[in-house]
Amino acid sequence: EIRKLRLRMMKNACMTLMCSRGTPMFLAGDEFGDTRFGNNNPYCQDNEISWLDWTRLDMNQELYQFFRKMIWFRREHAVIRSDQGLSETGFPAVSVHTDRPWERAIDQDTKDLVYLALNVYWEKQKFELPKLPPEYEWRCFADTALDGLGEENFSAAITEYWLHPRSSAVFVGVKRSCL
Repeated sequence: EIRKLRLRMMKNACMTLMCSRGTPMFLAGDEFGDTRFGNNNPYCQDNEISWLDWTRLDMNQELYQFFRKMIWFRREHAVIRSDQGLSETGFPAVSVHTDRPWERAIDQDTKDLVYLALNVYWEKQKFELPKLPPEYEWRCFADTALDGLGEENFSAAITEYWLHPRSSAVFVGVKRSCL
């Protein structure tokens, strides 16, 4: 159970950084769960503590594939890399929500619709996704609580979502005609 939680927390960190503005700052080896054996300052050590353990890549393929998936996602969605122009939907480029949408918002518009939900609580939480114009719907791209990489059911339209404890999920707003 502890190892599953640690893996989920590493995926949460990856998803949060990949869905944030600016340059995602990772340390070499984060993509396969490399460790410094609890030493967060090993720069002056020339031993196993500071060396990359490439055997962890074989052991942590799920995490590595999740990193690849999120790198692809970041590349495909310009809204999380830079400011965007006006949207035909009228949604802001960046908006901040609690578990209920539109309680706080930033006044910018976008063409790309991405919604990141974070549950830092130790129990399941239900999130309402912002209502989209009728020709759009939300699809789950990734959920860090799911074991595999394809369990998210991207084909199902979503208006609300239950997030598992200490997990995150990213959603994409797509036109119904694009399905």
